[in-house]
Parts: sequence; C-alpha cells; structure tokens
Amino acid sequence: MNAQEAKYHTVEKNPCFEEHNLAQKCLFKNNFNRDPCVLHFDNYKACKKFWNEVQKTRSRQNIEPALPPLEERRKIKADYLNQFK
Repeated sequence: MNAQEAKYHTVEKNPCFEEHNLAQKCLFKNNFNRDPCVLHFDNYKACKKFWNEVQKTRSRQNIEPALPPLEERRKIKADYLNQFK
C-alpha cells in the first residue's frame, strides 16, 4: 500500500481525519502549547460527537455500515447543517 492509499484508508475509517490533522499541526506549530489550539480541539470534538451520533443512529436503524462511506458523508453533513438554516 502506498502513501496515497494509506491516507484514503485512514480518511475512510476516520471521518474527522482532517480536523485531527489540523489540531496536530497546531500543536507542533505551537511547541505543544494547547492554549492557541483550543478552537481546533473543539472542532475535532464536535466532529467526533457528530459522527458518533450518526453511527449510533444508523446502528439502531440496522443500517450497515454504521459509519457511512465517504461518498455519503458530504450529503449527511449537509442535510444536518440545513436543519439550522
């Protein structure tokens, strides 16, 4: 598996991969001082909470897989955000 395939598989398994990377980059940039990175951590936590709820809901409804495939995630997220417009 090459690096690009490894990234795809990581993104496939972790819907908050981008948020995780942004938080990590912030830590490295700020010598592991968490204070300037609070917004990144909050965003990552919100992302994890959202996708955990999606997985629980899909599991309760017997929808497999519990974590939606990449191609479905954008629509699920957009539908959720449209509820608040």
